[in-house]
Amino acid sequence: MHHHTGPAPGNMVWGGIGYHSRTPLARNAGTLNSQRYISELLEPLVLPYLQGLPTA
Repeated sequence: MHHHTGPAPGNMVWGGIGYHSRTPLARNAGTLNSQRYISELLEPLVLPYLQGLPTA
């Protein structure tokens, strides 16, 4: 019988929550490395969210 010993790719749901606002939910499938985290989550979701805050 074969047993998988490495990390299993899966699905991740990510979202940012503030006091009076939140980011859209982002769904990612598979392994999320630092490059994908930056290009698929931080740049398209977090950066516009932060730029839209009144104190940014």
